[in-house]
Amino acid sequence: MLDRVEKHDLREIPRSGRKEGTGVVMNRLCRWFVPIAMFCAVTISACSKAKSPGKEAAEVKTSTEQAKEAIEDYGRRPIGKAKKAQALGDDRLKGIDEAMKNIDK
Repeated sequence: MLDRVEKHDLREIPRSGRKEGTGVVMNRLCRWFVPIAMFCAVTISACSKAKSPGKEAAEVKTSTEQAKEAIEDYGRRPIGKAKKAQALGDDRLKGIDEAMKNIDK
């Protein structure tokens, strides 16, 4: 009785002898669907909002320009830090002067 499979029942796969149910069908479907979906997603995302090669060529800087900017930045950084420190010192002195005026009153 177990050897016989009715038409409305699950059909038997000849190679493995297993019965084909919803899980097997879904596995076969996923073997095709998932790779095709991934291929489509990669293809669509590769074409989205890319800059044209002409614009990228205009944005490329030569090594001498990059070196010049690096040297200027290297010189500006300590000057900027010194200016910030000076401003903090000035604010501190103003605060002390105001406190001294309030004490004298």
